[in-house]
This record gives sequence, structure tokens and C-alpha cells, in this order.
Amino acid sequence: MQADQCYRLDAPAVAAQIDEAEAILIHFDSGSYYTLNALGTEILQRLIEARRSARDIAIQLARRYDANDDALTLVVRDFIQRLFDERLVTPDDASPSLHSAPDTTLPTSEPRLPLVGPELTKYSDLEDLLKLDPIHDVDEAGWPVARPAP
Repeated sequence: MQADQCYRLDAPAVAAQIDEAEAILIHFDSGSYYTLNALGTEILQRLIEARRSARDIAIQLARRYDANDDALTLVVRDFIQRLFDERLVTPDDASPSLHSAPDTTLPTSEPRLPLVGPELTKYSDLEDLLKLDPIHDVDEAGWPVARPAP
């Protein structure tokens, strides 16, 4: 994975609900869902909403967290790699000129926060239910039916 590569959600297979300090991702093809802690959510937001690269995200986070750019770049790259390995994000091949420049307007006078690594927690207890498509795959009575195995 390159530090200057941008990524996007692997939609339509993945849906995300992002709040201020938490994100929930659902991978409809695998039936797994995921939760992210505050730092994981912040990385995901910057990755997909602001279309930032790992390097840009690390520069932004270094202004808020007690860690240097190089350490944060490794943390961010490893986290994005995990998102990629779980097939939640995919490379964004849009023209580099479309990607945003790093945000340099973040405050630097506030105390820096201790770095608590990003966390991605995977749940597979609802796999069978999430693999159903209740809108399209229903029987005559209206009950969802599972898609045939590939």
C-alpha cells in the first residue's frame, strides 16, 4: 500500500454509518459488520469523505495526537490495510488532481491527545441475516430467501 493512495468505500457491497466518535460498516456480501473506535472513525471519515491519503491523514492527526508524522503514517497505513484486507475499502483511481490537499487549518495550540490506536472490531453473528436481500429476494408469502451460493 502506498502512503499517497486514496481509497473509497467498496460500495455497493459496503455501507457505512458514521457518527462523531463511532462508525459501523456492513459488508453485505460477507454478512459481517464492523465497529470502529474514535480514531478509526476519524481515519475513515478523512479517508472517504475528504478523500485524503494515509500520509495526509497522518499529517492532520499529528497536530492533535502525541505522536510524530512517521509513527502516525505507519498507524494509519496499517489501519487502512486492515480495512482493505476486509474488503471494506478499495483504491480510488480518480485523478490525483481531484484529491484534496492536506488540511492545515487544524488548531495547534490545544494540548495533544495521547494516541490510542484505531480499532476495527468484526462481528459475524448476523452473517446469514445480512446476506439476505429482503427487498428483492422474497417468496410468495413475502419472507426473505437467501441468495444461492456462488
